[in-house]
Amino acid sequence: MLKFRGKEEWVVPMGEMMAECLWETGWKAQGITFVPLHPDRLTERGFNQAERLASVIADRTGLPLLPVLERTRHTPSQSRRGRMERLAAMKEAFRVSPFINRQGLPRSWILVDDVYTTGATLVDCARALTDTGDCRVRSLTFAR
Repeated sequence: MLKFRGKEEWVVPMGEMMAECLWETGWKAQGITFVPLHPDRLTERGFNQAERLASVIADRTGLPLLPVLERTRHTPSQSRRGRMERLAAMKEAFRVSPFINRQGLPRSWILVDDVYTTGATLVDCARALTDTGDCRVRSLTFAR
């Protein structure tokens, strides 16, 4: 709904609810990051819903928002695909930007996206983060 109907005014209340849930879990983290969009998709949509939600969460929790992930290639929309198709399409679709100083990265992350469906996107983003070394990644989504 947020991303497909452009309901950007929902970002703040949704992000605040997510920040509250994060606080209630007691999870400790050193940084927040988000699922990036491919530049073509960002141009098409006009905003990255995961980035906007992560920004609100970072603001409310005081954790640093670190945009370290990038897409390695454009992937087709996942909304009408099954689990196996999603897993295959998202394999190695993300990486930590080569312009990031990997030695200064947090060892514990909160990875933000709007919706968890099969987990394929979050799994590949977490893989990219853990490929940088020993770290822990927890995902936080608004809906499943």
